[in-house]
Amino acid sequence: MTQGPAVELVGRTSELGQVVAAVKRHPAVVQIVGPPGSGVSALATAAAHALGVPRVLRFDYAHTPEGVERVLSRAKIGHSFEDLLSASAETVWVLDGVFGVLPLLREVLSSITGTSAPTLLVAGGARLPFGEVVHLGPLARDAATSLYLATARRARGESSPDDAPAVVRAVLGYLDGLPGAIVAAAERAALLGGKRLAERLSTDPSTLAGTSLHASFERVCAALPVKESRALRALSVLDGRFSADVAEAIVGTPSALADVQALRELGLVDATTAHGERKLALPRPLRDYLRYAFHDDGDGARARAEEHLARIALDHAEPHEGPRGRVAPADAITALGALVTMGNLEGAARVAARLDAQSPAALATETGVRALDRLVEELENEDRAVATSVTLVARARAHQTRGRLDLATADLTRAKSLAKRAGDPHAQGLADQRLASIRTDGGDPRAGKKLAERAFELLDGVSPRDAAAALSTLGTAEMALGESMDAREHFVRALALREQAHDDEGAAQEHAGIGATLYQEGRLAESVRSYDRAKELLQASPRGDLFGYVLAARALALQELGHFPEAEADLARATEVLLEHESLRFRRVFLGYLAQLRHESKRATEAERTYREAISELREARHVVYADLFRASLGALLAELGRITEAEALFDDTADEGAPVPTTLARRIHRGHVALHYARTARAAGTPFEAHVERAKAALGLAREASSDDDVRFAERLLARAISSFDSGGSAQEVLTVGKDVSSFRVGPRAPVDLRRKRATRLMLKALVEARVQRPGEPIVVDALVKATWPGERILPQAALSRVYVTVLMLRNLGLRTILVQRDGGYLLDPNVRLVDEGAG
Repeated sequence: MTQGPAVELVGRTSELGQVVAAVKRHPAVVQIVGPPGSGVSALATAAAHALGVPRVLRFDYAHTPEGVERVLSRAKIGHSFEDLLSASAETVWVLDGVFGVLPLLREVLSSITGTSAPTLLVAGGARLPFGEVVHLGPLARDAATSLYLATARRARGESSPDDAPAVVRAVLGYLDGLPGAIVAAAERAALLGGKRLAERLSTDPSTLAGTSLHASFERVCAALPVKESRALRALSVLDGRFSADVAEAIVGTPSALADVQALRELGLVDATTAHGERKLALPRPLRDYLRYAFHDDGDGARARAEEHLARIALDHAEPHEGPRGRVAPADAITALGALVTMGNLEGAARVAARLDAQSPAALATETGVRALDRLVEELENEDRAVATSVTLVARARAHQTRGRLDLATADLTRAKSLAKRAGDPHAQGLADQRLASIRTDGGDPRAGKKLAERAFELLDGVSPRDAAAALSTLGTAEMALGESMDAREHFVRALALREQAHDDEGAAQEHAGIGATLYQEGRLAESVRSYDRAKELLQASPRGDLFGYVLAARALALQELGHFPEAEADLARATEVLLEHESLRFRRVFLGYLAQLRHESKRATEAERTYREAISELREARHVVYADLFRASLGALLAELGRITEAEALFDDTADEGAPVPTTLARRIHRGHVALHYARTARAAGTPFEAHVERAKAALGLAREASSDDDVRFAERLLARAISSFDSGGSAQEVLTVGKDVSSFRVGPRAPVDLRRKRATRLMLKALVEARVQRPGEPIVVDALVKATWPGERILPQAALSRVYVTVLMLRNLGLRTILVQRDGGYLLDPNVRLVDEGAG
């Protein structure tokens, strides 16, 4: 069924206006560029009619000089493009599909100038180097929906349950906003029904075969030069977006990039920029047509593509410096999906295993999980037990990285069953090793230890790399059980196997494990040195998740040593690295640890902001245990600041059920700050017995053996310092006391700092104190600080900035390092610090 122009132009009102305006500005040549099926021809004809000219002639599918001659002869104009030069200026020519006659067209059109010649609207084809260009992109969602429903109802003659929004969205998700594809799909829905159509579009590239859309694609492909046609067919095996490196490798010819660029100019390859990277893609309807039409092409292109894909996948499975710069594992994920599409399941399974070993963060992306889902389904359909088992292990790790331990456990249970049925000890060992990691991660390290021991028995002597992974997992479980010496022994054995296999990243992982055992034992300086060795091994080719973990673990040791600036630099870098490598789960957790570091270094405002950011992201991602841990840390901070109602609400909204024992203990210790607040309140009210009782409640969390867990140790350090401050008569809240006319200041119980001979320093602090009293929480801009600190002086802007910087630095060095903060282009005294003005009143 052929749709009229009104239907074909749904959602193109803006573009129609652009074309008409372009013709009026430049009447000789206007080109409308878009992929086949985007409606370029219909838009060109509609624009010609909208211009009100008496004569409109179309060159539909005139791909050859002979075709042009036929069109011109029928119109009684002449026999070639040159005859256009003498045609009436009131004639609009619509040229559609000009690949084969482009050289002639370029020559003729370059001669057309002024208003004496006819207007030519060139629809589709290669972009010309002159005239104006209007690009047709995909239809917006609302316009695509309207076009689909209008066409479907016209085809059926009635409404249907298939018009439900969910069904329409499912269908449109496979059509990339191409009007021609939407019309073809709507017509096919009249036969198949919307739900069945969506199912077919997801798996069967022949679903729209025989439609006008496929006929349009066929004409375009027939008109392409041989090299570009082969390049287009090679690219059709790739799913989603891919890099130019992958495109070049998959085409596999010296002119590959030039051919891909030509396809891009023809509108057959789309290009977008995301996260600073240029990515390419074929419109999905065109890709499906190519897969359907050239499934068995007979010229060896498919075999060559498979060979290139396997090379891409295995070469790019880990980050490295290639001839064109840094190559990301994302290219290997693209190749993995393409191998599944081509049915090369053995190669795809091999790639999945390599990625699991070398770039697990790449597999844990949405694209990676989708590729694994398809691979598992295809392997199960062919009853390949061992390959399915190994791939399930890889997918389980991806789920584990994403925090979905339930899905990971289900995959590993299935993997063990398949490996046992096939009698393959290696596959069984891989499943046991990963399941041991899941059990430990999920709070059952004793079960994790047993599984890791069994995994090592199965893998020892079979694969040094996998045996080392089992020993490393065993060490991690033993650490969770507090058996640090046994754990270190197993990490050292694993390190020897890694070095034997020349596996630098694996060796770095074992050095990190050794560092963790030393941290457990309180040997902090030695722990930092182990992490330094791990960092050295990872510098050349950092694996995002592992490098981020090493930085964060090193930061925790430095934090406990009191080296806050260096620790913060490591944690900030860790969150950046994990964001770059899309390891979002660990990035969210490390953001919470960054908040704890700022908390411990007495930067309350920054700590609260970072806590809230981490908690929000963790709750959104359903990482409840860590979200509740950091809610408890935030509750401790708010209790220290006297915001007891907010603090109690945070503690009341967390549950211990299902949380690991150390996490539960850390939260209970943090709650001691609430009791300590009531102890301070009771003491201030003159009821020492109540103060003593509340202080005893707070200290309950400390009446136990020292813990080896980092979360518990952090909670203990905070509470112990707060209790010590209470016992010495101080307050957990930082107090800044200023003398009369700000002649001096002191922080907490420290000695006063005399400012009487430091005029600029005193005047700046006086301005900050006045702003704190009058507008708490609002910064003073630099210009206002300059006027208050050097009244009446005329200072050049750059010199003024320098003076402010030096004076701020002096105040911080005198004791206001954590109290004088910079925000929104100005400076202020931390609003969470209690201010006492001895000269007030």
